Amino acid sequence: MSKYTVKYGDKGRCRIVHQLNKTEIVTDLPPEYGGAGRSYSSTDLVTAAVGSCYFSTIEDMLQRNHYDLDEVTLEVAKHLSHQPKQLKAIDMQLNLPKQPSEKLYKQLGKAINLCPVKRSLSKGITVSVIIHVNR
Repeated sequence: MSKYTVKYGDKGRCRIVHQLNKTEIVTDLPPEYGGAGRSYSSTDLVTAAVGSCYFSTIEDMLQRNHYDLDEVTLEVAKHLSHQPKQLKAIDMQLNLPKQPSEKLYKQLGKAINLCPVKRSLSKGITVSVIIHVNR
């Protein structure tokens, strides 16, 4: 079990300290909610967690299919609603250096459903993955 300490930073900011390894993340309110956007917002962290979980899920698939992971990127975008204030969608674009086989393409598309972070989200949050080949 992981534990964190959340401390006040200044107006709209918090410091999150991992109790085991003492690493720290600073958050700030996003501009869309009146913050300065000086760092990750809490919803950015949720969105990034979905992205990193998905990437970790597909890592072995890509390596088995001879992809150089240094050439693979995942772009993640969040969409917020204002009433109520919450995440409404997470869009991801997986950028691959070469065309995947049809089988791998299907596996990569379905892999988001294996991600425990995504499964932990409300069913009202749409998560999509588009696969793009860099040419």
